[in-house]
Amino acid sequence: MKKKAFLLLLTFMVLLMAMPNAWANGSRESNLVAPYAHFVWAVPPATGPFTTHYLINNVAGVTNTVNVKCYSDINNQRVGPGAGTTFNIAPNAIAWADPASLGLTTDPSFTGFGWCYFAGS
Repeated sequence: MKKKAFLLLLTFMVLLMAMPNAWANGSRESNLVAPYAHFVWAVPPATGPFTTHYLINNVAGVTNTVNVKCYSDINNQRVGPGAGTTFNIAPNAIAWADPASLGLTTDPSFTGFGWCYFAGS
C-alpha cells in the first residue's frame, strides 16, 4: 500500500514539474493564469502538505496591486474569498502565496486541483 501511495505521489510531482512556468512581462501590467495542486500528504522526511507556492515579483519602481482569484479544476467553480486575495507589493519586492494563504483550503468547493488568475494593476 505504501508503494502505491509513493508512486501516486511521484506521478503527481512529475506532472507538476512538467507544467510551464507562468511569466509576466517585466514591469508592465500583466494578467496571467497559473495551475495549483494541494495534497495533505507528506513526503518524508518533510511534513505535509505537498502544495504549490506562488512567488509574485514586482520589478517596477512603484507599488503594484495584484488580485488573485482561484477556481477548482474539477468542477470549475470559484474557490476562496469572493473578492479574491489582494497583494500590495512594494517596488523590487516579492510576495508569496499558497492555497492555504489564499483561503482555498477552507472552501467547501476546494478539490485540491485548479488554477488561479492573477490580475495586476
